Amino acid sequence: MAKNKVDTSRKPSSNTRAADMRAAAPVRFNASQPWVRGASLAMPPAREGMVQRWIRFQYADGKPDTTNYSRKMREGWSPVDPNQVSKDWFAISSSTGKLSGLIVDGSILCERPIEISESRQEYMDGVTQMRTEALDHDLESTNRSTAGQSAFGPVKKESSRKMMREVNVKPD
Repeated sequence: MAKNKVDTSRKPSSNTRAADMRAAAPVRFNASQPWVRGASLAMPPAREGMVQRWIRFQYADGKPDTTNYSRKMREGWSPVDPNQVSKDWFAISSSTGKLSGLIVDGSILCERPIEISESRQEYMDGVTQMRTEALDHDLESTNRSTAGQSAFGPVKKESSRKMMREVNVKPD
């Protein structure tokens, strides 16, 4: 029984080596620098006529995400050549097997022509418009077919637009 008894008379020391090192470490804080979401990766300036984005090619556990990467390549994205980026921009230039470029946390910096991105945006705007019109039509049909039968009256549509995220673009 005496072997399993815990000695509570000793108090843990708060002056551990880790605590001392933490206290001695300088605080890095710059009040003029705005807060940026941690998942937002910085990018070097895009080349003329190109847009850039980080493309995931690897999951957090290190497994390759070949489905996402190959889909993005078919959409016109291609890895940015590290030699095309100015030397004052810090990034990890690396290669993993056949893949080389600017790589950070399982993502690779890619680019594609602005024309392709604009064309995709036009397509997605059309899809959104078509779906909105289909929903409006279904709503009107439902209201017509249930007129006077619903205890709650007709279904009304309310819509609003809300900015989800502001993107700051640096002027040239």
